[in-house]
Amino acid sequence: MTKEPANFCVFRADEYGFPKFADGGFYTRPEARRISATLPDTFVLSYGEYVQGADIDDLSERKGRAREGIAPAARQRVAVITGIFPNNTRAELKRIAEQAGYAVRKVVTSFTSILIAGDKPGPAKIKTATALGIPVVTTIAEITQGT
Repeated sequence: MTKEPANFCVFRADEYGFPKFADGGFYTRPEARRISATLPDTFVLSYGEYVQGADIDDLSERKGRAREGIAPAARQRVAVITGIFPNNTRAELKRIAEQAGYAVRKVVTSFTSILIAGDKPGPAKIKTATALGIPVVTTIAEITQGT
């Protein structure tokens, strides 16, 4: 039997929502989870997830919902914005999405509800959204539809 690599770390979100190390150690997944359980507002990521820019809001939400036993369907709707928008600024699109009831994140995950795509969208975001069956919208009307 091979031993699991010690490449998991315990993190907490800083004031900007970016991960920062809660302590400086590298652990196996069970060790990291045990440590995280004793520290408030922490979560476990592999070092690879950290380097790739994991979405802290989704991870924190996932941990909190697991503790509370809340079904995934009850979670907040999440939108991700990608591409260039000649008629709107990114801040305007974020405000529109938030008014429509979406939390705006930077990374497409299984928690994402819609991907808002402008001109020249990020190919990785399109590929991930398509693979996960996430709707890709291109107009403001599609963002506000159903609110």
